[in-house]
Amino acid sequence: SLLKTVKAVEDEATKGTRALEATIEHIRQELAVFSSPVLPAKVSTPEDFIRMTKGITMATAKAVAAGNSCRQEDVIATANLSRRAIADMLRACKEAAYHPEVSADVRQRALRFGKECADGYLELLEHVLVV
Repeated sequence: SLLKTVKAVEDEATKGTRALEATIEHIRQELAVFSSPVLPAKVSTPEDFIRMTKGITMATAKAVAAGNSCRQEDVIATANLSRRAIADMLRACKEAAYHPEVSADVRQRALRFGKECADGYLELLEHVLVV
């Protein structure tokens, strides 16, 4: 009975860690798709991409709060929000970069900055994981 209780407590204590690890892996996979030479299925306007900044800002604030509180519920919520926000941002970035009115130079810069944003966010999540 004691072992079952310890195992249940241990599982509950590591739930956030597992969720965060899965999110980090998911974002790495999204980055691989983003970096591939395959063109997006559709294009969107640069304005659609700019709207993604709100989701990234909210996810960043949530990640910082989770790192400060170290509560499992906060970490799980951060993992879920982060996965969605970064995946949406990368998709919108690639779709906007290939909009017909976007020049090759601007396309390359947009793709580079989208990757840098996701890489920076991964570093933030890895820091929360360590904490």
